[in-house]
Amino acid sequence: MRTFNTTQYEFAHGKRPRGHGYWAFVPADYVWPKEMPDGAVEFVYGNYGEAKKELAGKYPEITDWTVMS
Repeated sequence: MRTFNTTQYEFAHGKRPRGHGYWAFVPADYVWPKEMPDGAVEFVYGNYGEAKKELAGKYPEITDWTVMS
């Protein structure tokens, strides 16, 4: 089962993610270094539901994601 934690998104925006736009995702178990390396965040453009499906297809081995603002 794939999960998408939206706590950080909801804190930043005051609402649950929905609609169309650029979405930023990070593997939930990612450990942040002092400086963010290139490619640490996966950006997907489109409808939120479609973005999650695209991400799941691109990285089937990652089951837990954090939705960023």
